[in-house]
Amino acid sequence: MRAQWPRPDFLPAVQRPPWLAWVWLVTALLVLGSVVLEGWALQSQLQFQLQAQSRAQSRTQSWTQSRTNSQSTERTERVARSENTASASASATAAATPANTRNSTAALSASQNSAAAGKAAALTQHMAYPWGRVLYTLESETPPGLQWLRFDHNTANSELRFEGVAPTSDLALDTVNRLSARRGWSGVLLSRLQAPDALTAAVQDGGPPKTPSAKPALLAAEPASPVWRFEIRAAFDPRAAITSSDPIVDSR
Repeated sequence: MRAQWPRPDFLPAVQRPPWLAWVWLVTALLVLGSVVLEGWALQSQLQFQLQAQSRAQSRTQSWTQSRTNSQSTERTERVARSENTASASASATAAATPANTRNSTAALSASQNSAAAGKAAALTQHMAYPWGRVLYTLESETPPGLQWLRFDHNTANSELRFEGVAPTSDLALDTVNRLSARRGWSGVLLSRLQAPDALTAAVQDGGPPKTPSAKPALLAAEPASPVWRFEIRAAFDPRAAITSSDPIVDSR
């Protein structure tokens, strides 16, 4: 055997790390790995949400554009037909009227042309309205179960009118509160609330509600259930509604 010299007693003894230090090291590595995995998952989820929001914005813009184009085409055709009818009527009246009544015919033609010009101006204002921002707000603030039936814009006083149906009256009131809390929306009120047909018949007859036998034409889900019809009126200011978090930027 190889001889070993005795270790001097003034030198410190070699100390190995205790087993508890190794446990803490392994725990720290596990925590660090879980944090890294969680951060990667959050980043993937955020990227998926951004992509879904971009797709929803594209669908909303395309639907708004197609709806606006169809409405503008229909109104332009109606204005053209009314102008042609007015011109034909004026020509027939001028040919059958004596010379002393042609001044009144000219005045009538001028008034009809003025009315047609007013309709064209109203159509232009309707097409220039920022429907994209309005529809985006309605889509984001519509509670589940509520369905919209009609959108209307009064160009004379810039008033919006929405008609829809809901399974309960609380959904209609909740929608009014949601729209009132959004920037740019003012004067939001529930102008009409109609009880379901089955409930109305029960109140009038003094008996229990009757199940409707005919399928409502305007409902896509649960057509046999009675629904509340309502109307909401509001005013919308697109300049006040612009925020940095709003994904839709209407160029008009």
